[in-house]
Amino acid sequence: MRFYIALLSILLLTQLPSISADNSRVKVYTPQKYKQTTLEQSPKYGRVYGEGIELLVDCSGSMTPWIKTVSETVNYILPKIPENTSVALRVFGERPSSYSYNVFMNEACKSTRLVTYFRQDNQSKIQQGMNDAKIGGMTPIEYALKEALKKDFKNLTVVSRGNPTGKRKKIILITDGDDTCGGDPCKYIKNTISQHRDLEIDVIKVGNANSLTCLTQITGGTFHTIDGLNDIPKFEQALEKAFKVPVGTIQEGRMRDPNLRREKGLYKPFTPQTQQTTTQQDDNTKPTRGYKFIQF
Repeated sequence: MRFYIALLSILLLTQLPSISADNSRVKVYTPQKYKQTTLEQSPKYGRVYGEGIELLVDCSGSMTPWIKTVSETVNYILPKIPENTSVALRVFGERPSSYSYNVFMNEACKSTRLVTYFRQDNQSKIQQGMNDAKIGGMTPIEYALKEALKKDFKNLTVVSRGNPTGKRKKIILITDGDDTCGGDPCKYIKNTISQHRDLEIDVIKVGNANSLTCLTQITGGTFHTIDGLNDIPKFEQALEKAFKVPVGTIQEGRMRDPNLRREKGLYKPFTPQTQQTTTQQDDNTKPTRGYKFIQF
């Protein structure tokens, strides 16, 4: 019996190097490692050229149609912005996972995350982030602004080649309400703007309330009010102005989008059959020469 135990021990020892070698070639992901690798974080030092713009989007339940509009139109706007402009996306007010009231309120008032950091050609990640947002929480505007300034913009350096025109950093805040977590975003920005002289905030406010105009007045940004769901064209124009692209960019993008044209039956790919059908239709519509016979 001892002989067999000793033999088994020797066999196991001889296999250890090969097992270690296999593990060295295979990446083993634990839940902790997976969470770390998929979590978007601001780098310790970020450097972009031209301008850095962050979309800060409210994901509370009433924002559903507007979030959908942002997701649908971002692919038409971002390709038209200057090549040296980098765009980031941060969302706030997502639905917490817990249904316990105390836990829900605590999580809901700290619900904000960076979806994607400042990058050029970032439209696919931004669109995917908007589509994946868990809509239906509170509206912690002040907390979201704090996270944006302390984490996203803190270590960001924006270099303008030549003479800089305007401010180099911008937040485009899209929301339909006020802070529902007891925060005071206007007071916070007023107290911290001295540390962010190169920051501008544009606000796209769904609704007639002007309570967040202070953010634009303090930073020199632009305030846009949207009346309601019937005013989506004005909402899209506000996005175009915030990103400094020509008004009508979204509409032109829709007209040129082959997927939308296909859905409406306006886009027909060229095929030999299509050419033959078109030729036959042309022949059928050609005028025919008529003859009138006169009897003498």
